[in-house]
This record gives sequence, C-alpha cells and structure tokens, in this order.
Amino acid sequence: MSASVYESTTTAVSALRTLSHDDDVVLMESLMSPVLDALSSPELRGEGWLDTAVVPRLHQLLQRPMRGGKSSDESAFDLLFRVWRSGLTDAEGKPLDKPIEPFSRRAKWSLSTSAFAQLVDHFKMRKFLHERVFKASQRAKDVMEREFVSCRASGKVTEELMVAFSESAYVPRSHEVLPPSIEVSDRLKELPVSGPSKQELSQPQRFLRELLVCTEYAEVEKMLKSIPKEDVLATIPVVLHSKEFASIKTMIVSHEDFDSSVVERDMIATLNRVTSSANANVSCRTMFKLASDLLWPVLVAPESTYDRLIHTAIAHSSQASIIIGTLRLVQSIGKARRSQHSAPYLLTALADLIRTIPNNLNSAKASDAIDYVCDELFSNLAGKVPILDPREGLLFIVLPRLTLAYLDEPVSGQRHGVHFALNILKHIITTEKGIDVSCVEQTFPEGVLLGLVRVIQWCHSRRALMIQSMATTLAREISKALAKSFAKNPPSAEIVSGLRFADELAESHINWDVRLAIEPVMRLVRGSTSSPPSPPIRNPNDVFEIATNILKLCRAVSSDEMLVDLLETLQSCQNSLDEFQQSTLVACTLVLPCTTVAEFERISCIALPALLRLKGNDVDEVRMSCMVLDVLSHSIIFTVRECPQRVFAISRHFTNFASKVVSEAKQTFDTDERSRSVVRTVFASILKVLSALHRSSKFTESQSCEVLLLSSALFVLQVLASSSSHKKWALNRVQSLPRSCASRNQLKTALC
Repeated sequence: MSASVYESTTTAVSALRTLSHDDDVVLMESLMSPVLDALSSPELRGEGWLDTAVVPRLHQLLQRPMRGGKSSDESAFDLLFRVWRSGLTDAEGKPLDKPIEPFSRRAKWSLSTSAFAQLVDHFKMRKFLHERVFKASQRAKDVMEREFVSCRASGKVTEELMVAFSESAYVPRSHEVLPPSIEVSDRLKELPVSGPSKQELSQPQRFLRELLVCTEYAEVEKMLKSIPKEDVLATIPVVLHSKEFASIKTMIVSHEDFDSSVVERDMIATLNRVTSSANANVSCRTMFKLASDLLWPVLVAPESTYDRLIHTAIAHSSQASIIIGTLRLVQSIGKARRSQHSAPYLLTALADLIRTIPNNLNSAKASDAIDYVCDELFSNLAGKVPILDPREGLLFIVLPRLTLAYLDEPVSGQRHGVHFALNILKHIITTEKGIDVSCVEQTFPEGVLLGLVRVIQWCHSRRALMIQSMATTLAREISKALAKSFAKNPPSAEIVSGLRFADELAESHINWDVRLAIEPVMRLVRGSTSSPPSPPIRNPNDVFEIATNILKLCRAVSSDEMLVDLLETLQSCQNSLDEFQQSTLVACTLVLPCTTVAEFERISCIALPALLRLKGNDVDEVRMSCMVLDVLSHSIIFTVRECPQRVFAISRHFTNFASKVVSEAKQTFDTDERSRSVVRTVFASILKVLSALHRSSKFTESQSCEVLLLSSALFVLQVLASSSSHKKWALNRVQSLPRSCASRNQLKTALC
C-alpha cells in the first residue's frame, strides 16, 4: 500500500471512529455543525428565520436515536445551551465560561438569546432549561437572568422563559412546567437586573434598568455623561458588554442629530484636560473621571476614540501613565469590541498605528513611547495583568508584521514596524519565571518561528542590526522553550504537521545558517521530506566558500562538530598563504557587516582564531588578539577600496574589539612588556586604517568612520600617555599621518 493511500485510509477510519463514538457530545457536535454554522450566520437575523433549513434539519436530528443515556433532544439542548453561554459575560466583562480554544471549530459559533429562546420554545425544551438553571451557580444564574431581562422586549417567548429563574419554578427530577397560577408579568416586576430577586436594587442596577427603557437620544446621552464616580467600575462594564449595547449604539448613531465631529471634539477636549499639565496627579479620582468621560465616545464612535487614545498616549508620553492606568483600572474599556469574534478596538488602533506610523511620531522619543505603551498593554512582569489578550496580540500585530510582504518597507532604525512587533512578542513570552511559550504554542508556533527567521534573513540583506539582534534572540529562546515543552508534553499531530511544513518552507527559502536559530525544536519534529541545515560545500577546494561558512556558522551558533568538519575540509585544500589570507579578508567583508555585537563576539573569539591557527599561528591569547585585530584592520582597508558602504559596520566591530583588548592590557600596562606591546600594536593598527581612509575617495559614511576611529585612538592614547617614552612614540606615529588629515591635528593636540 502506498504512503498516500495509507494516509487517506487512516484519515477516513479516524473520521468514522469520531462519528461512531459513544460520547453523545462528540456525535451531536458533529451532526449539528452545519446547523450551528447557519445559526451563527449574520443572514439569519431577520424575521422568519425559523422557516429556513435550520428547523427541518434539527427535526431530523432529534429523531435520531442516541447511544448514550441522554435523549437526542437533551443532547441537542446541551450543545445549544453551551454555545449560548459561551457568549455571556458578567457585570465586570469576564466570560461566564472558560474561553473556547480560539482556533477550534466551536469558536466561531454564536447564538443570540432571542434565537436560543425561540429554539427552546419551538422544540419544547423548557424542562431542560429549568434543570440547567437549577444546577447552575449563583454567578451563572445572575448572568443568564440579566441576559433574559435585557432581551425580554424582543419577544413574548423570552419573557415567558424568565420563569426559569424563579426560586420555586423548578422541583428537582420533575420535568413539569410551572402551574398557570404563577403569573409571568408579576414575576418580572420583582426581578432586578442582576443578583437575587429579593435584594434591593443597587444604584448600578437601577441605572442599567433605566438605560434599557430609554428611547430618546438626549436622555441616553445625559445618562451616560453623568455616571457617579463611585459607580464607574460597576456600570461601565455592564453598559459596554451588555447585548443591549449594540441596540443603544445603533439608536444613537442613526439619530438625525448625531454628529461624529462633535464626538471627536469632545474626545479631544477630554484628553486635553488630562495632558494639560506635565505634573498632573495620577490618582484614582483622575482615572475614574477619564473613564466616565470616555464611555460616551466609545459607544458612539469607537474607532476614532481609540485611535485618538493611542495617539495621545504616545504623543504626550508624560501623561501616558494616566491613560494606561485608566485602561488597567477599568479593563472593560480596553476589551470593548464590535462583536465576539472581532479584535478589541484598542488592539486594532495599536495595530493600525504600528502599520503606518504618522510623521509626527517618527522620532526616537515617540518610538520610546510606543515601546512603553506596548509594554503596558502586553507585559505580565512585576505582577501586571496584560490589558490585551496576548494571543490576540500575536494574531493581529506580531504575525502580520513578520510576514514577508511587510518587510519590503524602508528600514528606519528601531522605528520600523517589525521592531515593535518583536517587542510585543518579547513581552508576551517573558514572565517572572523566565520564558513562557504557552501562548505561542496555543496559536501558530510554526508561523512565529518561520516569521522570525524570515526577519533575520531580511536583516542580513538590509544590515538592520538592532532588529536582527531582537529577532535572533527571540527565535533561539522560543525554539529552545518549545523543545523543552515538547519533551515534557508531546505536541499534537496538528502542531507537528505545521512545524514540519514550516521546516520544509525554511529549507527552500531560508539560508542554512539562519535556520540554525530554530533547529532545537525543528530537529524534534522533522520528517523525511526535509533535511537539517548544513553548510553547502560546492567545491572542496574553494577556500573563500569554506572560510565564509565558518564565519556564518559562528555567527549563528557555536557548533563544535560542524566547525571541526569545516576546518578539516579547509585544511585539506591545496592553497597558498596569500590565497588563504585574501579569502579570509573577503569572507570578513561579506559576513561582518551583517553581524551583531553578540555574534561578532563568537567570530572574534572562535572563528578567526581557528582560521589563523590553521596556518600554524599557534600563539597565546594575547598575541592572538593582536592577530585578529590585524585581520580586521586589513579587512577595513580592503573594504574601503572594494565596497565602501560596508566600511562603517566593520569599523564599529574593529573599534569595539580594540577597546576590549586595550582595556584588558591596561591592567598590567606598567608591569608587563607584553601588555605595552599590545597597546602599541592596537594604536598602530588604528592609525593605519585612518591613513587608508583619508587617502580613499569620499563616500557617504567616511566622516562617521573617521570619528569612530578617532574616538578609539584617543581612548588608547589615555593609556599610552601614562609613560613619557610611549607618549613620544605615539607622537611620532601620529606625525606620520598625512598633514591634511583632520584626525592628525586632534591627536597631536591630545598629546601636547
């Protein structure tokens, strides 16, 4: 049997086993899937929806015998009841039930209270509703009761079902409906918006009841703008997350006197009061007042309101703490959304801003403010609770920014949108206990890993080192954490399949050295259709290719086994010393400009010493540092002639390494001749590069390179100047520079 036939047969058998499972829940969910998909469709919101194919299909399902102890109508009711409850929230905006896995089939199902009530009445399922309400917790009863109260005006059926919440309406193990002596209308008069029926209504409950019966635009506006500050926490969540919220908004926006520009002006005035003083007192009273003022704009013009809120928090960074504090204090404002399956308005506003950063926020100060806002919205360090759901942040900001289509924008330092996406990802996975990748594992681990290696490869071509450093660190940490997690709890078949597909794509589109960042987890799931990353050796006598692969390997990761194989291959090459040195210089010119500080540390300590020792330079560490510095200086001189746009990047590594060597030698400069020799060698190398730079044709970054080298030379002079003989020696070397060299005069001044 072929592999494809075997896989298709296995899938078919698995599907048949699922459909024939003894569990009524699994069977009924499979059978009712098309019905619930149709019930969740927005087209079934008008009159006469019961006459569609939904009811005939349900009739057929209810005639089907079940294998378990429940009848078919009870199993169907249980599923309808769970779908309806999944959309309910309490007065604080918290879901009544545990959130459904966002990527499962059931996550897209929803059922309004009106539709649920009509189905219960049509199929005579009231007895099951009575049973479930009787067994429910008090919190669940309060939430469901409030939901029926808010929707009772939508039909007689909903009003009649309110009897299920009466304390005497149900007797255990009895499926009889209420006796006619109980008057529904009388019970409704006694019911509060939430809480036990015998308690006196609280102020927020009275406010909600009065708001529900309002029919005038001006009256609704007046009420929403005059919430007492002591009731803000209790009232705003109910107003924003009640199903009546949609009808109130529709009534307001459709009103002939509604003017969005007036709302925008009021919003600006509200935020101006907050940002008018750089020393505004961030107190609970201030935040309660801001939350109360925000309710009306959020209801009638949410998109522009949240856009303005995010923009103000960034543009007025000194007052961002007030806005963030308000969102943290009244979290229902940050969680408001158009529908259950859409992203929160706040998240959408942040995603839009990161995607297209306005010109007035294109500055280093604004970038720091954006990082601060992202930190506050997603970080869970220092006991913070994220204001936004991290999984939604991954889906709506991180993953879109890591896709290749967005990476073609011009690089603008840390203000590139990818920087902020990586910053959010860092906040999502970083906890007090270390790296936690559960959020990544629950969403799209293959998409995150593939996106990160795409970013790294893109950074190599753009020399965006700050973004490259963040992406490389995140890729390694997430890969290692996922591998550790999979070792404890084996991943599902779906996750394994996704990671294997990502590995196949990476093998086709990502360079081998970049793939090494995610190799810890990929090696655990790799299938037979892909191969582990390894350096290509097209010609075993190509010294340049092998030297380049050695530098790339050490840039990516420290792998002794692969390094030894490459060194053995290079040692067997038939080449002269000049050819070897030239190939090493060209390899440095190619690799070093795309290397971060941490990656250069491995190259300077592992790769270059290994290459130098290969040609018989078996010296101590001090002498080896001077030889590495000599290779770097010759690389700069070579790059000045052949590829000037790469000079600055290599010069930065050269000067950093020079400062490191001199700092180590400085400790024993007065007592150790070798240390004094090292410092003199470093100074001579810097002057040699300065001379070559001065004699070359001017290029874009030539002045920046000269400033960088001059600063490094002045640092070395501070050490040499402690000895009169060395000071005199340094002066002679400086005078050997061309007279027209600006650095010559500054160095002479420093020595005199």
